[in-house]
Amino acid sequence: LDLIANEPLFLLAPPDAHLKASMCILLEVYQCKGRLCPYDKCVGWTAFPLVTAAFSVAAGKMKAPMLRGQVDSSVKLYRTLEKRYKLDLDNWLGNVYFKVSKMSRWLNHDKEYAVRMQYTSDLLGFDPTKEEQ
Repeated sequence: LDLIANEPLFLLAPPDAHLKASMCILLEVYQCKGRLCPYDKCVGWTAFPLVTAAFSVAAGKMKAPMLRGQVDSSVKLYRTLEKRYKLDLDNWLGNVYFKVSKMSRWLNHDKEYAVRMQYTSDLLGFDPTKEEQ
């Protein structure tokens, strides 16, 4: 079964000077509430290192194995995640393929903070250009 979700996702990563080796991208797949399931539930998850060995944000095409069930917070290392599905193939849900691209921290001559505030304001329906009277 192929499930194609060709949707861009954006995240703000810290500058290289503030990166930590433990930072990762966590992806979860949810079964949404419906006729067969009375509540939303996590059916699969994966974690992928955000930081390279050179302490910069990872970029390029990536592949990560997905495990069945909810996120297991006891998994601290990527090799532990790999070991889980290698020891018991029933834990393996499938693979996730994705592409990570670095984007500029400047957009239309605005700093990152201004871009984030504009995006958040649009989500909330708030116009920051209007002054309260």
